[in-house]
Amino acid sequence: MSAPGVASGVRSAVLRGEPQQAWAEFTRLTAPTDSDRLWALRALMLLRREHEAHRPVQVLATAGVSGAAAELARVLLFLGRPDEALARLDAGRSDLRSALDGALWWRTRARLLAYTSSYRQGLEHAERAWEHLQDAAQDELAFYRAPLLIQVAEFQMYTGDLPRALVTLGQARAQLDPQSVTRLYLHAIELEALLSLGRWNDALVSLRRLDALPQARAQYQLRYHWARYYLAAGQLSQALREFTLVASAAYERANQDLEFWARLGTATLLAWQQDEAGCQAELLRAAELLHALKSKEHQQGFALRRAACLLRLGHPVTPELLDDLTTARDVHQAMDLPLDAAAAQLQLCEAYRRRGDEAGLQSAALTLKTLCARLRGPYLLAREWPLLPELQACLAGHLEGGDLGRPVLEVVTLGAERLLVDGQPVHVPMRRALELIAYLMQARSASLGRILADVFEEMPAAAARNQFHQVRHEIGRVVPQLHVLYDPRSREYRLETTFRLQWDVQRVRAGAEPLGGRLFLPSSGSWWAEQVNEELSRQAQAPEGH
Repeated sequence: MSAPGVASGVRSAVLRGEPQQAWAEFTRLTAPTDSDRLWALRALMLLRREHEAHRPVQVLATAGVSGAAAELARVLLFLGRPDEALARLDAGRSDLRSALDGALWWRTRARLLAYTSSYRQGLEHAERAWEHLQDAAQDELAFYRAPLLIQVAEFQMYTGDLPRALVTLGQARAQLDPQSVTRLYLHAIELEALLSLGRWNDALVSLRRLDALPQARAQYQLRYHWARYYLAAGQLSQALREFTLVASAAYERANQDLEFWARLGTATLLAWQQDEAGCQAELLRAAELLHALKSKEHQQGFALRRAACLLRLGHPVTPELLDDLTTARDVHQAMDLPLDAAAAQLQLCEAYRRRGDEAGLQSAALTLKTLCARLRGPYLLAREWPLLPELQACLAGHLEGGDLGRPVLEVVTLGAERLLVDGQPVHVPMRRALELIAYLMQARSASLGRILADVFEEMPAAAARNQFHQVRHEIGRVVPQLHVLYDPRSREYRLETTFRLQWDVQRVRAGAEPLGGRLFLPSSGSWWAEQVNEELSRQAQAPEGH
């Protein structure tokens, strides 16, 4: 066996962040050392060519090459063999010869423990990997410190400490070259954290940064992040399109893990559309993938989303379905995945609501409140609400603060005109945007002809139609969780949002605050705005009690 040491240009190219060049250097070698081979295999892993790496890394691990066991374990995990991966990894611990090999060993074990046992244990192992890395060579430290920090942040996020995860991601970002492929990983974790916190605009900024990276444009995995964003923001048709594309691409590339989660996302949205045949087909394929993906996270993730699909499709709430959701909640809790445990409890609330079991709903809602109180973020169920609008309304009557911290969109139209998200002003840079929002809050829904006549009355028909669609698009761009949606069945437009809406006009109508001489939409001049002004003025002048 060759002694571990500095490899030829293969190692240097990997540590420069040039895995393609590293592989090219390796193929030109006539007498590669074991160190050359190991670094070449690390290059293949960076290039996402795990299948090609499997056989040669197995040979190196069997020969006891320092660091090979960790790389073999990563390949085996990718191939859906986590138990074998953990056994091979532990067997190779005695072969470690350098600080870097030790750091990568702990990093791989962190991933395996998170995958098979507990994300809390995974976090502890990732922190140990970081400690070992401090003794590595300077070029090794420079290359690996950002990926390790991102892994630490990932486990912090999954265990519920999202604010701390964002701080760690900031530390990792400071270590990264702007063109590093690791930025894909960083933005992916950052996006999930921001979505879980309900910070939609920040999530969109992060996603657009990810989309702009040259190395991201050809990667189908990027579409999965768009799907997750669209789902959380309530843009369900776009989410379905992206999940479907990702599932197909992942199938073609034998990426079973990504295909599995994309299939579950597709099934969830097809259930929302009441497409039972399509939903069941996606669930069947996901169940087939479970033969290779044997982790508790996959098994219980499937049980959770399958039960949610059956509820949405109107299947009866059976004891077996309740047991599946309870088990999913308990296993996710045991794995230190509080977000997923809370999502399972949310579906239990939905099951009791659909069954008409008031006592069961009350009890489940209290458990949900307890779970949410343990999480360190204000909006940690926000990404679940778009698919549960009835439950969202129902829980407000069962929980103290039953909105569970959903973000607030305040629509100010009396005396001034502005939008505020959780007290922070949001500017939609198009005239009539705020008026269109207020109009649809007033009308609930309206046909295109009626909207054009009432809101864009002074414009020619073609120009008004064009202006309406521009305003509609701009609202969705600036405030991604607020949409002006078209319903093909009623042929009308309506607002759809995951916000808690607060409108000053509604407060005045309810007697919660005085009109105080303020005008409704003072810059508008539309006839319908004048009608609202007259109505509010009459109410203000009416004798008390009338």
